[in-house]
Amino acid sequence: TATSQELPLPDTTRLAERQEDLNARVHKLESLLNTYLPVLSRLQSSQNTTDDLRHRQSKHHQPQSFPANTSLIASPAEVPANISKIFEAEGYLRGKNGRKTEFVSSRHWTGLIYLFPEIYSLRNRPSSHPICYMVNQVFKHIREHTKKQKPEPLSSLVPSLSVETALRALIPAKPLASALLDVYFESFENTHRVIHIPSFKEEFEAFWRSPETLSLSWVTNLVIILRLGLLAHPDRESISHGASPEWLQRIESQGLQLAELVSHCRSSESRPSLECIQTQCLLVMARITDGSKATVAWRLAGQLIQTCLIMGLHQEPELFGGTMSIFDAEMRRRLWTAALELYIHVSRHSSMHEPFLQAQYNISRPLNINDQDLSDGMTHLPTPDLRAVTDTSYQHALSESLGLRLRLISLKPNTIRQAESTGDHCASCSLRNRLLSNAPYVPSSGKHFGQGTYDQCRHAMLCLTHQSTFLHHKLTDIFKDIGSDLHSKELVLDTCRSILSLYQHPDLSPVQRFILGRWYRNDILISVICLCLTLKLTQPNGPERCVIPPTIDPCLVQQTSKLVEDTLHILSRRRDPSQNEREEHVLLVLLFAIVKSKGVQTDIPDQLQECLKRFGLPVIPPPCDNSLGGTSDSLNPGVNLETYAPTPKSFTSADIDMVFDIDSFMSDFSLDIPF
Repeated sequence: TATSQELPLPDTTRLAERQEDLNARVHKLESLLNTYLPVLSRLQSSQNTTDDLRHRQSKHHQPQSFPANTSLIASPAEVPANISKIFEAEGYLRGKNGRKTEFVSSRHWTGLIYLFPEIYSLRNRPSSHPICYMVNQVFKHIREHTKKQKPEPLSSLVPSLSVETALRALIPAKPLASALLDVYFESFENTHRVIHIPSFKEEFEAFWRSPETLSLSWVTNLVIILRLGLLAHPDRESISHGASPEWLQRIESQGLQLAELVSHCRSSESRPSLECIQTQCLLVMARITDGSKATVAWRLAGQLIQTCLIMGLHQEPELFGGTMSIFDAEMRRRLWTAALELYIHVSRHSSMHEPFLQAQYNISRPLNINDQDLSDGMTHLPTPDLRAVTDTSYQHALSESLGLRLRLISLKPNTIRQAESTGDHCASCSLRNRLLSNAPYVPSSGKHFGQGTYDQCRHAMLCLTHQSTFLHHKLTDIFKDIGSDLHSKELVLDTCRSILSLYQHPDLSPVQRFILGRWYRNDILISVICLCLTLKLTQPNGPERCVIPPTIDPCLVQQTSKLVEDTLHILSRRRDPSQNEREEHVLLVLLFAIVKSKGVQTDIPDQLQECLKRFGLPVIPPPCDNSLGGTSDSLNPGVNLETYAPTPKSFTSADIDMVFDIDSFMSDFSLDIPF
């Protein structure tokens, strides 16, 4: 008894915490083993196959040549045997060291390339098949083009001129400027309300009577609007006839850079103005539309939101009192709604998090009224007709669903899953159904927004915004074990099909599809990749586990084939495609090479060659007996390598970054397991 009294009593709370921690570590280790064991067996099988192939080939000393239907087998030297954990870590770092890196989210389309490791075997073995040779040529052309591309120095933008003089020199003759202004109104202003159309038209006429009377901010806005109008103009040849090549080159290469320089200088002023907000909104829209890197628009949108907060646009003007005019108060509501929508959109476009969504704002929605019913000297606002189609209908519809979308974005997957039940009654599915029902009603025809009675482009943008919100929330469900939740996987795939159907709607003009492709590029490419995953066939002797239930859907093949053709055709019409567009173009080529390598019969190769030639990417027949004539278009399926994880760095460089370290991962358990 005396001995037992001297022993300290165990701390039950601490014991419970240690037991919890140990259980979690054991569960994590079991998950790791379940992930690695199938890969080790497959890796050993692949190594044996490769060794046998090398042994047979070593007896012959002639150059290596494969028949057209050779099975593509990637050796471990070609594809690093790293398990992709980007979906658990929410992303990966692109870069060779810690001084120059770029975070790529798992919700970005480049992160999903991890699920297609066969891309790298196709790229590195051009002599095995004409498709592989075509892919190799495209990569080679991109590497050469990247080396030649150098950013234009800032000093060359305004040589011996002031910024204001350089900007005014970018304004063309009045007929061309008027045509581009009308294109901007039809393509952009009716979706994102930034300027007051009647007031801007009056100032536009005043500019030609006395150019020096209008401010630098107004001239900057006009230059950005002209650039947007040039991007969205349906007849590029008519523009070429009405403008000199020198002017086209200057406004394409210098217009937005000069506008950003003016915006940066204005941001240092003590009190920003509504004109500054308009400039920043237009810059974000232009950087999305001109194909700039997604993070460029994201940084500009961050500055836009900060300027809005400094001006107090996130609070209802009536709370401050004072003598603010009705016109200014309504313009503040419009600009705040536009800025918030642009920020949310570019965050999803670049797959970055939306930290601002935790902030509080208290401001009314903009009214659903026409610009002609809003003037500077008005004493009271008109009564809006909620069922009427106005200049602000699209923005009004988006603001109506904003609360639902913010709720869906802010919900964590683990949190919402606890409240979900199976079937269509889960919380996220209910939100999605409510989002899809938010379409303005057109009383004149008795039909909804998307049934051909209204602008199809605006309808597509509205629905794509709602579908994209749901896609990014549920995307990780598609990469779970096949037996975990087939219903969630099918919901994601259904969303992907809806996104592609909206993008490929027959009522859209080529220019409208081009704009949608730029604005919803990440969502479209994610949808293509997820749907192409359904075409990945499991091997007869391979494991039964698969990322997505394997199917061969002819309608799906036809739909994604049309996506490739449309995208290549649109890209071939542009003057100076950016490097990002080239990567997008190559991704689509590679994905269809993978689809064909799995035995899906299509006639894509000939069409791709024609599109590549129009795009300026030369593809010539392979310098061997494996010419394109008389060969099969399909490849025998190779080893299932979908769990290998090469990095997407190969799209711009031959280097491969190691983004997942086994030893570092295992050190969390303080165990020494010889993998």
